[in-house]
Amino acid sequence: MIERARMAVVVGDTMDSGTLQSLGDACARVGAEIQVWKAAGSVEHETWPALVIAALAAGVRQLPEPIIELADRRFPGTQVLLVCDEPLVRPTLTLQRGRLTLIEPPATVERMASRIRLLLATEPDDVRTPPNAGRLAPPDAGAFVSQEFRRAAWWAAQLACGGAPGDLQAPRPWLGLDRGMTAVLTAAGMEEGQVESAADLVRRDLAAEELSAALERTLDPHAGLVHLTEDGRSWLIYWPCPWRPLWLFSTQRLPRWSNLALSANTGVWRLPAVAGDVVAALSSGTALGDGPAAATAPPPTAVSTAMLDGGPALLAFFEARLASAPRPFSCLLAEVR
Repeated sequence: MIERARMAVVVGDTMDSGTLQSLGDACARVGAEIQVWKAAGSVEHETWPALVIAALAAGVRQLPEPIIELADRRFPGTQVLLVCDEPLVRPTLTLQRGRLTLIEPPATVERMASRIRLLLATEPDDVRTPPNAGRLAPPDAGAFVSQEFRRAAWWAAQLACGGAPGDLQAPRPWLGLDRGMTAVLTAAGMEEGQVESAADLVRRDLAAEELSAALERTLDPHAGLVHLTEDGRSWLIYWPCPWRPLWLFSTQRLPRWSNLALSANTGVWRLPAVAGDVVAALSSGTALGDGPAAATAPPPTAVSTAMLDGGPALLAFFEARLASAPRPFSCLLAEVR
């Protein structure tokens, strides 16, 4: 396996100075280096970038030769991010089994940073990453920790923040990365084996009633589970804790935003998954505001805007909010690509 640097090679000849500046700001925001490539220049072969970024003019339906030269010949297999100059069917598109990502205008710093962060996320494999990422280590008081993972069909993240010493800490999130994506918002006192057993159950071909009964025996009633099937086409939801928000956001749905926790029952139910879906399982609404109403109210405009830019943008929003005002909070985020 080729080790790639946390770096983007940008085809400078394809974009104007304003877009190039915004792209540089986006890369800086996610801690990625940037190297501008022009037809008359060159890129050192010993440094393998994580992605190639270029602009695509309106009406163009084939990748320009400079992009193919970089992504297929100089650095074979490199992911490509295209900043488009015309509207798409949704704000971002993923093609060629996750290798090609397109962004529609406006190509804001936030939108580009979200896609770059997603493409730089760890891609689990049999060598470096176990099938289950497991639970995050407990964060220090007033600090937060997060992890991100990516496959061709999805991106997922888990985040936990510690409150002040003596505060009741938020439940720790758990991620399973094998045969789809399984996210469990655990409860106090739950054993790792309980969560792993629940994740194993949803990967089996069980009838809904049988699966519901098995999960009820396995998980604490304060714990919730969301599973995205391996083909990325279906959500499986078990959410017996309606006081914990479970958001679904998608530009392809009406309404765009819904809190599934308000309509979930104690059993298992399935929901078709659509490319662009963003699911957020929150320990509470306290990262957004104070009081019980924050758990059931629609998200503020800033949160809706972040969800429009995808899961990584929503994660960045929570991180910024918790960095300025730490409090006990945890969440699991997922995006269908």
